[in-house]
Amino acid sequence: MLKKCPDCGEIKDLTEYYKDKRTKNGYQCYCKKCQSENFAKWRINNRKRNNELSRQWYHNNKSKAIEMIKKYEIKNREKIKNYRDQYSKKYSLENCIMIDKINYNLKTCDNNIKQIIKMFLESRNFKRAIAGS
Repeated sequence: MLKKCPDCGEIKDLTEYYKDKRTKNGYQCYCKKCQSENFAKWRINNRKRNNELSRQWYHNNKSKAIEMIKKYEIKNREKIKNYRDQYSKKYSLENCIMIDKINYNLKTCDNNIKQIIKMFLESRNFKRAIAGS
């Protein structure tokens, strides 16, 4: 059976529509593509409301949410590993560049400023930076 989407105007098979028990024919009026585009726009325009609803759902369905997260992690293990590797490489490189700049500045400062910078670095756990100076 075919149906016309009022949003895009295309005539599509019923498999292209989400089911909806509340309607006469049992399907939503918008096709899946238009429905997802409209929902994406709504999420952008109603960010606070969407976040609030997401928090409420998570609070009411914690065990289900945790189960979904675990399934996603198992299914996408390689993707997650690649992302984490790229992230750590990117930010460890930026850290090294920053530490090298700090070390250069330490060499050009007087002793009082060196002590202040070293104390700051110690408080921020930049142990490699301190070892280099």
